[in-house]
Amino acid sequence: MEPPNLYPVKLYVYDLSKGLARRLSPIMLGKQLEGIWHTSIVVHKDEFYFGSSGISSCPPGGTLLGPPDSVVDVGSTEVTEELFQEYLSSLGESLFRREAYDVFENNCNTFTNEVAQFLTGRKIPSYITDLPSEILSTIMHLFERERESTTGRERERESQADSALSKVPGISWIQDHDLCGNQDNSRDCTTQAPLLILLNLF
Repeated sequence: MEPPNLYPVKLYVYDLSKGLARRLSPIMLGKQLEGIWHTSIVVHKDEFYFGSSGISSCPPGGTLLGPPDSVVDVGSTEVTEELFQEYLSSLGESLFRREAYDVFENNCNTFTNEVAQFLTGRKIPSYITDLPSEILSTIMHLFERERESTTGRERERESQADSALSKVPGISWIQDHDLCGNQDNSRDCTTQAPLLILLNLF
């Protein structure tokens, strides 16, 4: 019995930032990112990738990105070209339809990870698949830190304003009453009173 034919499977890795992520991420995100990764699978003498136009193919290195920045040897597969094309057609009608593309949740790297496992049983490197969640978590952390900082500054300004107003004779009575002298907590009176008081101090 003849041994089955084995076909090499390669992962082409491209840095979409062309090195900018490595240089600018510490400044912009506060942490080091080595690249913004796009990947494709090379098998049966063609390069296969997924994007907003759906699943596409070309000769290896034939995309607008040019040659890959690095090549990962994923392994070998017994899956024939005919069976692989059938598999791709099923993916193009289900998980990887054109309209299913999402830059964070269902992207080129999601596709290559799925295909690599089908062909070889192996996943692509985690530094590639973890990138979207890493970026999102970093951005969310920065937003949260900025929000807390802004809230802290606003509270400090409010405290300083309250302290200054409390030194104005009769201010405590005005804060507890509306502009007509009636004790009232309605929004119209209590929000306008401090503004009018400040205007009258100048």
